[in-house]
Formats: sequence, structure tokens, C-alpha cells
Amino acid sequence: MKTGWTGGQYSIYRALLAIGTAGVLASRLLRTPEFGWAFCLLALGLVGCVALAVGWHDRIASLALVVFGVGAAAFIDAAPLVIPGTDVVVISFLLVLHAATPRDPYGAWTARGRPDPNGDWRMPSWIPHSVWGLLAIAYVLTDLERLSGIAFTPAAIDASRLAWFGLLFDAWFVIALFRVESRASAWIAMSLWKVAWAFAFGAAVVPGTSPIESNVWLLHLLAFDPAWIASRATASVDSSATRSTASRARLFYDGDCGLCHRTVRFLIAEDGHLEEGFRLRFAPLGGDAFMQLVANSPEIDPAHLPDSIVLELEDGRVATRATAVIEIANRLGGYWRAIAFAVSLGGFVPNAVLDSAYDFVAENRKRFFEKPKDSCPILPPDLRERFDL
Repeated sequence: MKTGWTGGQYSIYRALLAIGTAGVLASRLLRTPEFGWAFCLLALGLVGCVALAVGWHDRIASLALVVFGVGAAAFIDAAPLVIPGTDVVVISFLLVLHAATPRDPYGAWTARGRPDPNGDWRMPSWIPHSVWGLLAIAYVLTDLERLSGIAFTPAAIDASRLAWFGLLFDAWFVIALFRVESRASAWIAMSLWKVAWAFAFGAAVVPGTSPIESNVWLLHLLAFDPAWIASRATASVDSSATRSTASRARLFYDGDCGLCHRTVRFLIAEDGHLEEGFRLRFAPLGGDAFMQLVANSPEIDPAHLPDSIVLELEDGRVATRATAVIEIANRLGGYWRAIAFAVSLGGFVPNAVLDSAYDFVAENRKRFFEKPKDSCPILPPDLRERFDL
């Protein structure tokens, strides 16, 4: 089963996993009665969370966190590691799962500067299956636990009725384990159900039980396939296969800007899941390709174009500043399109506001990013073919 996970998107998830792990360790650290071995392990675990977040030997760090940090947290709880749904169990499982993922996805500290920014990173197909199966078991056990532990108060009786209703969502989730095509709808339905339950009742109606903790949302998030948020390209799918190289969208960038070079490397790493006809080509601003664009487009005034990036679409239109950034994110799909939607609030944020934020970054980019030695990023020959000079 091919997933829509890319190295950059997984690096975002890895950072969230580090935050969740740090939360588990910090909560136990505050409850540690005295300075001792457990306190030291938990404190070192927080350092390991930093390594996990930035992707510095993160697979080794994740295993060390399971053995020492999370193990110390379980000791503080004085509870065995066999209670389904506890934050310790969930974090332990996710850390072990992370250790089994391929090394050095784009966005990891150890992946910086390599010639191929993607590094042929792929999410193994067995990981989504494993996560989905564990979630199905956890959700069924949680609703059964709610049914068995709910006290007979008016609010609890209503919760009991809804818990029976929740088993229907659990059944839908279990069926999706074997029917991959129904996972998107099952994931959305389960998300809405869990949010509704949390707002309506929370854990108060089930005293003494262990409902799904907040860190299970990390497990739920890993079950999400970014491919469910499809890419929105300007060109149609039908024309993608036959479109000539020269007619594809092209990003013009500042060849003297370190941030622009990093942006190009990011796009090359993150658009590998797209059909070839949807992948951007690149060219430096001021190069022959850019001069040809200006010469063939009398309506374009080069004096009013930004000096950072200019996006030429397949139909000849030109997008600049925040509009270009949003368009690029939409073309990538997945989390990047979701982030673009969130930043623009679904298009309700005025372009002037977004352009102001873009201009602030563009004006200060050369102060914080070293000037590159070449107008094209360091890439292997097959990737440099995507550049027009």
C-alpha cells in the first residue's frame, strides 16, 4: 500500500512525537518525590526528546527513551506496562515504531546538505496497517471500558447510551482495517466522534478508569494518510502525462539567496509523490529563461516582480509573493495544503496581510541565510535536469 507520507511531513510528525514524549516525561518529573535515578533518567529523557525533535540520531534516541525515560515514567506510576490506552503504552509503541522507520527523512538534522534532498525516503506500508490495527483494538477496548465503568448518574446514563453508539464507529474503524478504500471516511468519522465525546463528557463520567489519553491522538494522526488531501494543480490530470517539459509550471528563484535554495531543495524532496507532469521546474531570476518569460509576456512588468520567487503556471499566468507560496503548497497536497488552508483561514485572510508577512521574510532572508556558492542548489545530475538556466 503506497502512502502519501513524505520525509518532510514525517519530520513534522516526529517533532510532535517528541513533544508528546516530553509531556509524558515532564509530568512524571514533577511528581518525582526526590532527586534520584528516576529523576536523572527523566531529565536525560527530555534531552533525548530534543534529539528526536530535530532528527539527530533520532532512532537511537527513541529506543533509549523507551528503555530509560518512559521506563522511569512507568516506575513513577507504579503500574505495569500492559494497560491499554495509557499514555506510557502509547508513547512506547510510537517510539518503537519510529525506530523502525527509514533513517534520515527530509527535515532531519542528519539529512542536511546531502545531494538528493529526498534520499529515496519512503514510509513502509506495514506501519499504517500496524497503527490502524492497534487503534481499532484501543478504541473498542476504550468504549467497552466506558460501558463497564460508567456510574449511574443522569450524565453518566447519557454517556452510557452514547458509548453503545460509539461501538458503531469502532466497527466502522475495524472494517476499514481490511477495506483500505474506506479508511479516509472512517478516520474522519472517528475523529469527529472522539472530539464530540471529549467536549460532551471527557473522562469525568468514568471515575477510576483509563480512557484514551491525549497521546493516542498522536497514534491517530499517524494513521492519517496525507494522500487523502489531494494535490490541487493548475493543470488537469488528463494532460499531465502528455505535457511537454517546456510547458510545465516553473519556479523562478533568487540564485544568490540561501533561503531560496533551501526552498528549491524542499520542493524537490516533497514533490516526488506527484506525477511527473505536476512537478515544478526551476530557473534563477535574471537568467535566460526568465528573460525569455518577460520578453514573451508584455503584460509582465519586471520592475514590479519580487526579487525572491516568481511562479509561472502552466497556462502562462504568473503568481508572486504569498499567492505563489499558497499555490505551491496546494500543489504539494497533504499536510502542506492543510497548512496553507489554515494559514489563509480557507481564503478569508486578505492577500495584503499574507503579502506583508511574505515581504517581511523576503526582506530579511539574506541576513539569516548564507549566500550559496552556485546559482543552482547542489543536486545529483538527474535532478539538475529540472533546471533551466
